[in-house]
Amino acid sequence: MKEDQHPEKRMRKTEFIEQRLSEYLHSVGVVSIDDVDEKQTEGIFLKAVRDFMDEAISLDDLSFVAGKLWWNAIEKEKSFSKEFLDILIAGEEMDFYVRRVLRPKLDTIFLSFLKDVLEFYEDKTKGRAEREE
Repeated sequence: MKEDQHPEKRMRKTEFIEQRLSEYLHSVGVVSIDDVDEKQTEGIFLKAVRDFMDEAISLDDLSFVAGKLWWNAIEKEKSFSKEFLDILIAGEEMDFYVRRVLRPKLDTIFLSFLKDVLEFYEDKTKGRAEREE
């Protein structure tokens, strides 16, 4: 992978989302993103999606978190499920496609990624809510 293609080069970050990511990490009991396992990564991602749905973070922020989590899993060669890695990369790519929805076929890619992320969230949180009842 060329240096300029590295996902973190493309990611937009702000002090706000860096702080929020730190809060997400602490909420699953770790300090560094390097220390998360798949379950913790999923918990962080679900918290970010919830915050996005609650309008507490932007689509760019959600994409940043998804991208950081995806890149960490790939770079550290963690054995996460392919389905979950696909969801993370879909989340990471949404900020790119949302700005190009007027181009042919790119609108359907954006909507597909958004739907995949939201369905993943619904499946995981519905299952948790049912187990807690």
